[in-house]
Amino acid sequence: MVKLLILDDSDLIRSRLATLMRGIPGVEEVFVTETLAQTLVCVRELRPALVVLDLHLPGGNVNQLIPVLKKIAPWLKVVVLANDFNDFSRRRCLDAGADWLFDKSTEFEALLALLAEQAQAGPTGPGPLSPSGPFPRRS
Repeated sequence: MVKLLILDDSDLIRSRLATLMRGIPGVEEVFVTETLAQTLVCVRELRPALVVLDLHLPGGNVNQLIPVLKKIAPWLKVVVLANDFNDFSRRRCLDAGADWLFDKSTEFEALLALLAEQAQAGPTGPGPLSPSGPFPRRS
C-alpha cells in the first residue's frame, strides 16, 4: 500500500485526481495540498511515496521545490503536470529531479496507468515506490 500526494492550485484538478487515485488498487491514502509550504509539511510528516505537482503554481517555483523534496525525502518520486510543456520547461523539470512529466490535456490516462503500476509495485523502502515503470522520465 502506498501514499500519494497532489499539489495543484486548481480545485477541479485536485478533486479529479484524488478521486481517481483513491480508486487505484494499492493506494493507501491520497493527500492534497494547495501550496508549496503545505507540501513540504506533508512530505515530512506523512511520507508519501509519490507526489504529483502542477508546474505552474502561484507563490512558488516547482523547479526549486523538487530538489528540496528530494533532499528531505530521497525515496520520493515526482510527477510534474502541465498544460503547456515546451522543450525548455521539460528540461528544467528533469534537471530539477522530476521522474516523469505529463501533459494534463493529453496524457491524463498515461499518468493514471503509471500511478496504478507504481501502486501495484508497492513501497521499496521508507515510503518509496519502485523507480521502474513503463513511463520513464520524459524529455
